Amino acid sequence: MIESGSAGTAFELTLPVHLQIMRIMIIRSASGFYGLPTASVLHTERVRSADVRLLEGRPVFSTVNGPIPLVALDPALGIPERSQTSAGVCVMLEVGARGAGILVDEVIEETEMLIRDLGFPMGHVPNIAGAAIRPDGSILLILNPAELGESALGKRFVSAAEPA
Repeated sequence: MIESGSAGTAFELTLPVHLQIMRIMIIRSASGFYGLPTASVLHTERVRSADVRLLEGRPVFSTVNGPIPLVALDPALGIPERSQTSAGVCVMLEVGARGAGILVDEVIEETEMLIRDLGFPMGHVPNIAGAAIRPDGSILLILNPAELGESALGKRFVSAAEPA
């Protein structure tokens, strides 16, 4: 509740629990635009194909601090890749004690948005935490950084195209 002085107007804003205002980074991949909560983003870094190599059969991004597990966003969402390039932007996520990288085509902007969970009838959709409505009226899916990090670390991968 916000009150102004001893006399004036008081406002009380009540939001349902399934709504929250969140600071997100809008990113783009070949399949479209997505939102990623900035609270879990460590930093972003441009990636060239030469920076990506395989370690124990999984792609990693070579950094000065050592290799970081890397997963391209579209395959992590169960969407076939349109190109086989390893170049783009690596969004470094904080995942437990280790970092993980999500490879995207472009970082568009950072903004605050009202996020709503998917709820019934959608239930849990792998790697998706909720949705928001952009100023142009389009729907922006909000990614689940913990699940994306698990995909990059190889702990778990559930394609969105597979039944739960």
